[in-house]
This record gives sequence, structure tokens and C-alpha cells, in this order.
Amino acid sequence: MLIDIRYLARLNTKILSGVLPLLLICGLFLDQGYAGELTRPEQRSGYNGIFSFFQNLWEKQNFLTNHKNLEEQQKKSQSYAHYLMGVIFDNQAQYHNAILEFKRVKQYKTDSENLYFRLASSYIHLKEYDKAQEALNDVLGLDSDNLKARFLLAVLYLDKQDFEAATREYENIVKADPHNILALSSLADVYVFQDKLQQALDVYDKLLVRNEFSPHLYFNLGLLHLKLNRVNEAKHDFEQAIILRPDYLEAVIAQGVIAELKQNYSKALNYYKDAIAIAPENKTLPLRLARAYFLNGSFSLAESEYQKAIADSPDIPDAFLGLSEIYLKKQKKQEALSVLTKLLETDTDNRKALLLIGIIYFDQKDYLKAISYFEKVLMADNDNQAAYFYLGAAYERIDDRAKAKEFLTKAITIDPNDADALNYLGYMYVEDNQHLDEAIILIKRALKGFPKNAAFIDSLGWAYYKKGDLDRARELISNALKLYGDDSEIYDHLGDVYNAMGKTRKANKAWQKSLTLDAKNKNTIEKLKGIR
Repeated sequence: MLIDIRYLARLNTKILSGVLPLLLICGLFLDQGYAGELTRPEQRSGYNGIFSFFQNLWEKQNFLTNHKNLEEQQKKSQSYAHYLMGVIFDNQAQYHNAILEFKRVKQYKTDSENLYFRLASSYIHLKEYDKAQEALNDVLGLDSDNLKARFLLAVLYLDKQDFEAATREYENIVKADPHNILALSSLADVYVFQDKLQQALDVYDKLLVRNEFSPHLYFNLGLLHLKLNRVNEAKHDFEQAIILRPDYLEAVIAQGVIAELKQNYSKALNYYKDAIAIAPENKTLPLRLARAYFLNGSFSLAESEYQKAIADSPDIPDAFLGLSEIYLKKQKKQEALSVLTKLLETDTDNRKALLLIGIIYFDQKDYLKAISYFEKVLMADNDNQAAYFYLGAAYERIDDRAKAKEFLTKAITIDPNDADALNYLGYMYVEDNQHLDEAIILIKRALKGFPKNAAFIDSLGWAYYKKGDLDRARELISNALKLYGDDSEIYDHLGDVYNAMGKTRKANKAWQKSLTLDAKNKNTIEKLKGIR
């Protein structure tokens, strides 16, 4: 059975932390008949009773017909009983007790590879890697080509996040057994974790030759192609997975996601409806459907789906957040506030809800209340970049410029490529006529990601104006107007540049245009009075 790359991808950098399906690797299971006998009343006397049961069972089945070496048979029966007790403890995740039992088996000088596998498995669960490796080395000492031991060594290295060592083990297994499907699929997964994506693709090509009718294989290959941004190839892979297994829920969802990436929202809606038909009990699928309606511009249908999701599953935050987003899109800010406040009743530290409420108050110019919510976000997440940005903007609006610069600087520290934060801080430096060279650097960094952003271009032109480079300032601010169109502030800046250049008539014309766009701009009014 192929290792599902979806499971591995969800673990991010915490690879294989904790329980691994080692029992499947070792292939050790208790006989169902034995388990049934343990339910008899006389076997419910705790450890000693169960131990005696296993010992007697071994003697009855294996030794009563042989009376010549009774002492040796007794030792074997005790060894067998300790081993099975270890298996029980291992299955119950009582790994310390399991190890004690397996060690007792070793006292009888039993060189069984299954015993060493069990020991290694328990040690890995406890993250005692050196002891696990010692147990596996004992197996390799008995059989240096033991592939099962090498496979478990690879699992050990994965649990330690030593990907290079795990890769070596899987490559050795595949070299010895080129048809080992589990080793090949595991090797592909490890390549993916190391971003060795082409090597992973090469392994998948080999897997497809050996198992061309595996829907899971096509699904995993689709995820890999998606990671490589090869959307069309991924789409083909997911289609193949669905052809081989029409009810493959994850593949149907993946096709919906690809349709969204291609902005084919009507097709995404169809895929999500198919997914709901496959798994009507799945509580997250209606949220995908609602989101697709939203992206498709069908706000009423999206709103209806989110409301139904909230009624059916009031413990899913994304339903509340999605509904609030619709209300904000419709400029229904009070309804959005109501929904987000309702969410906070059960999820008091929901950072997205707190941030959105802060933004709503910010837009309503209630900056102090906005600041209180942004601070709550930081109490829950001290590295929330958006909260730092909005705190900086809010403090700038209440004219606490020192705090504004402090928080904007923090936002840039967390995300050095945040163009809005870069421009905001740079523009503040320009307005305060300080750190002009640094301001120009910040604004140019913002423009690197958005070279045609009129606001950023205007900021840069304004910085050059403050430095006295009037020709460059005029050129940049004029370009900003061409990109943006009519804007009161940009025209006001252009008037200042022309006035500094001694071009009074052009300055007057620019300021007049600024005033027609914003009749309440007192600064522009004063400038026009002065020029007259």
C-alpha cells in the first residue's frame, strides 16, 4: 500500500512525530483465538493471570508431547509469554512496559528479528533513537541484507528528521529490491520533503510502470505536479484518479481547487457539489462550496451556504469568517461585526476575527477601539504581521508618529516584502522630512514588487521633492497621475513641485484641480491664497 503523500504533507516540518504504523511493518498480530480466551473470567486477574495464560497456552500447544527436555520447554514458554505481554503493552502504547517485557525475552538468549523489531519500534515511539538503532543493528548483525530492518531504520531517520539518512536507506532498499512499492513511494515522499521534486517525479514514473491502476498513485502525483505549479499535469493526474475511483473524495476536491486556480468558479462549484454527494457528512465541504459561490460573485448563495454551515456546525470558525467577509463585501459592517462577535463568544482568541473587527473599527475611524483589538491579536499571536501594520497605521491616524513608526518597522521586520508597510513607513519619513535616503530605499523596495503602483510612485516623487530633486519629482508624480487618474493628494504634490520650480501658473492649475477633488483640503486652500 502506498504511503499517502497527503498525510505526510500535512505534517509540515514536524515529520512523522509520534505514532507510526510500525505494526504493519513488523507484521506481528495476536491470534484472534487467543484474544477470545482472554475474556474468560479466570483470565481477568491482571498481569500474572495473563502471563500464566500465555505460558500454559504455549506448553499445551508445543511441549506436552515432548517430555525429554521439560526445563528448556518451560523457559521457552516463559519467553513466549513475556513476548506476547510486550505485544499487548505495545498495542496499548505502554512502551516502557513493552520494552521491559521484550528485554525479559532477551534473557532467554532468544535471537529473533521480530523481537528486535518490536524493541526498535517501542524505542522509536519514545524517541530513544540510539537504543532503537542498536536493536536494529542487532538484526543487521544476524542478516546484513535484512530489508525490513533497513526500512525501519529509514523510519527512525524520518522521525529524527534526518532526511538524508532516510533517503540513503530507501535508496539501498530500492537498489536491492527494485519492485518494492512501499520503499519507492516512501522514497518519493522523502524527496518531496527535501524539495527534490524532479527526483520524486522520476520515482513516480517507476511506480506507474508497476502500478498503473492505482488511484492513490495518480493523486499523489497530482499533488506533486501542483507543488511544481504544473497545473495542467496535476489536473490530468486527478482526472485519472477519479476515473479509476469515481468516489475518490480528495481527488474531486483537488479538481475543485484547480478550477479555482484557473478562475473557473462554475466548474469548481460542480466539483464541490460532487464532493458533497460523495461525503454528505463532511462538515467542511459546504464551506468550499460557499467560498466558490463568493468567488463567482454569487454573494446571496454564498451567504445562504455559510448560514446553513453555521446552523449545522456552530463550532467551525471559517463559516463565521466567510459570512463576515460577505457582509464586508456588501458594506454591511454592522452585520459583519455581529457575526464576528458571535464567533468570539466561543473562540475568544480567534486572531482572524479580532483582526477583522479591528479593521472594521479602523475603517470607521474609531482608532482607539481598533488599536484595542489589534493589541488583542498580538496577545494571541505576538508575530502577527498584519496586526503590527494596522497598529502602525492607527497610531499614525491619531498622530502618535513615534509608535506608528515603531509598529511599522516591526511589521517590516516580520515581512521584509510587505509593500504597503514599506511605503507607509517611507512616506512617514518623507512627511516628517527625516531619513530621506532611507525613505527612498524603503519606497523603492515597495515598488520592486509593484512597479506600477501609483501611490508608491507618488511617494517616491514626494521624497525626491523633499530632497530638492525637482525634475525627478515632477516626472514621477506626473506618471503617478497617468496611472491613477484624478487624485486630490497627487495633484497637491504636483502643485508643490511646480511652485518650487517657479512655475506659478502650473502650480495654481494643479492646486485648483486638487481642490475640485477635495473641497475641504485646508492646506491646498491656504496655498492658493498665498499664490494670489
